[in-house]
Amino acid sequence: EPCAETAVIAAILATYATTIFQLVSVTTLVDRKVAPGPRTIHFGFWLAVSFPIFLVESFFFLLTNADVLMVGVYMDPHDVAIYYATVKTLALVHFVYFAVKAGVAQRYAQFTHSDPARLAAFARETVSWTFWPSVLMGLIVLALGKPMLMLFGPGFDAGYPFLFVLVAGVLARAAVGPAESLLTMSGNQNICALVYAATLAINVVLNM
Repeated sequence: EPCAETAVIAAILATYATTIFQLVSVTTLVDRKVAPGPRTIHFGFWLAVSFPIFLVESFFFLLTNADVLMVGVYMDPHDVAIYYATVKTLALVHFVYFAVKAGVAQRYAQFTHSDPARLAAFARETVSWTFWPSVLMGLIVLALGKPMLMLFGPGFDAGYPFLFVLVAGVLARAAVGPAESLLTMSGNQNICALVYAATLAINVVLNM
């Protein structure tokens, strides 16, 4: 039966399925290419590096959902549905950011260790790769926003004016490029976690 509970269960199952598939695929490939040998686990070092990255991803997830949760507290379900549909319409603009982020993260790590001067230039390039395509996609979404919202049903186009505010916010983030990947891959994951924590706190306060 189509309902929120079914959607949550489906999302959880999909997450576990892809995670297990990746684990099996990577483990099989590594076992084929790397001969067995002595193993040393530096758990403390691993935790010190991975925990801030875990916090970054957690804060980012909360940041992308906190507004919807808080809107649900203060507004009726119909208005929440309109807001949610409006936010999801921005997926086309977000795509640019995530595409660039996925493509440049490993290059950040490479240049950090091999060519710091090239890292600075490359970071500036990735800002352009993120910002200008995001501007283009933002204009497309604004041009087609009303008919796109009408696809959700009658009355959903009421969220169209808010699209301008949301697009402006996405472009503000695009203006700095995939900065969290730059911080994380250059060994500054602690700073990145603090920035996201502060951003989440400010977001919650301003939404109240």
